[in-house]
Amino acid sequence: MIVSARPVHFTTRLPELEAICEAMGLPRVEGGPGEAWQVFGGIGAGGAVAVHGVGADDPLAGTTFLGFEADDIDAVLAEMPRGDADGVQAEIVREDHGRALRVTAPDGLRFLVDSRPARDAVSVASPFRLEPSQMWFTPDVPGASGVLRALGATLLISSRDPAGWADTRMPGG
Repeated sequence: MIVSARPVHFTTRLPELEAICEAMGLPRVEGGPGEAWQVFGGIGAGGAVAVHGVGADDPLAGTTFLGFEADDIDAVLAEMPRGDADGVQAEIVREDHGRALRVTAPDGLRFLVDSRPARDAVSVASPFRLEPSQMWFTPDVPGASGVLRALGATLLISSRDPAGWADTRMPGG
C-alpha cells in the first residue's frame, strides 16, 4: 500500500494556478487546460496537488483540504485503526469522482484518500519529486499523528510536549 499526499485547493484563479504549476515543471496528470479538476505531479512515487476551479461565490474558494491518494484504498482501510477505542471512523464511499476512503479522525477532521488512477500513460519529464506539505491543526496531536502513521506516514520529529506538534512524511511523497 503506497499512500501519497495530494491536497485539494479550490480556486477562482484557475489559469494562474495552472501557469504556476507548469512553470514549476509539474506535469498535468489529470484533467486538461481550463478544466475544473486538474492534478499536477504524482508521477511515480511522488505526491501531487489537485486544483479545483470554483466560482467567486463558492464558499470553498481559496480553501485547501487535506487529501491523499493510494494505489489500493481497500488495503488502506484494512490497516486503519477504527472504532471507539481509537476514535477513528473509516469507510469506503462513492464520491462524484469515484470510490474513496473517507476518514474521520478523533478530532472530527474528515478527509478523503482517493484511488490513484493509472498515470503510466503520462510521459513528461519532471526535474523533481513533489512532496506536498500539508498542515493539520488539531488539539489532538497524538490522535492525528496516529491516523497519519496508520496511513503509512513516518514520524520524522515531534515536540517534547505531546500536545505540541509532529512532522511526518508519507511513503509516496
